[in-house]
Amino acid sequence: MRFARKRLTQRLKHRALAIGAAALVLPLAAGVAGSAVASAAPAHTAPSHTAPSGGYDELWVPSSMGNIKVQVQWAARGGNAALYLLDGLRARNDANAWSFETNARDQYKNDNITLVMPVGGESSFYSDWYAPSNFNGQQITYKWETFLTQELPNFLANYGVSPTNNAVLGLSMGGSAALTLAAYHRDQFKFAGSLSGYLNISAPGMREAIR
Repeated sequence: MRFARKRLTQRLKHRALAIGAAALVLPLAAGVAGSAVASAAPAHTAPSHTAPSGGYDELWVPSSMGNIKVQVQWAARGGNAALYLLDGLRARNDANAWSFETNARDQYKNDNITLVMPVGGESSFYSDWYAPSNFNGQQITYKWETFLTQELPNFLANYGVSPTNNAVLGLSMGGSAALTLAAYHRDQFKFAGSLSGYLNISAPGMREAIR
């Protein structure tokens, strides 16, 4: 079921506050750990079912970066809307922080919205890079914008999730990315929210602070 843009905006604003922003603030100086991709896991090249109603899955989605783990809590009544939840600067490669540092899953378990929580992307700002980072020993070139706006929505469409009836909410690094992705991909995202995001990364000193 599609829902009106105003209703989605009001709901997400209230839910974002309810989740608890204090638990989501991640400092710039937080340590980094692990790589962005767990390549040993099997890829799911085709969905096992379509339009699930409720429940939780961990999918491995093929991408140009390798197989990316995505935690998904399906819409309670099989609706096609999705809320993408983006992690912070020190995003781990085993789980998205929204799934274990907040009550997001409980908050939305009775709503007709699918939660989409991509795993990985440490220090990536969920963007497409030109080369691997030489700062953290990265082995692959990040292509997170391509993944979040092409590969992942196309994959989820096989489960009945609309590629266009989406919202995106992020914390810290993910907050910056949420607003940027929504600005450049307006057909995909109807709403974007940022919690403690870096909203002007071209300001004097910001590049050094992020580094």
